[in-house]
Amino acid sequence: MLSSMLGSSVASRLLAHQCPRPESYMQTVFMISSVSLLLPVVTNFLVAPSNVKGGSISYSGCIQLIGFCIFEACVGIFWPSIMKMRSQYIPEEARSTIMNFFRIPLNIFVCVALYNVNAFPHDGHVWHVFGFPFRGISAAEASDADRRDTQVK
Repeated sequence: MLSSMLGSSVASRLLAHQCPRPESYMQTVFMISSVSLLLPVVTNFLVAPSNVKGGSISYSGCIQLIGFCIFEACVGIFWPSIMKMRSQYIPEEARSTIMNFFRIPLNIFVCVALYNVNAFPHDGHVWHVFGFPFRGISAAEASDADRRDTQVK
């Protein structure tokens, strides 16, 4: 929660000025959040697990905790910035209707994923847990880069 609040504080400072606009820095936020979700996968493969029972947090656990805190800070930046862009681009009269239409596919996806949760591999690999969100955020980052490229031309 502290990381999310710090991210919201950063977003409020960014939004207080005309430059940079949320559209310009959100691609960076997507990139940082996707890399931070990839940290547990990388540490799972590169850092040997600790065999010590009890004691303090391991090195890989520390790296994963830092990655999760960075991701939460990105979430804290994301929500105020998205709210600002919604207020700019979606008219007030139709905002709730338009946003609810966009929530329908998301809710269908969640229901299908939860219904088929037993089909996911349960072999303990971290990639299955964090790989899917990493790919989704990376796709959002790529589509934002594509959108920015078409606006420049």
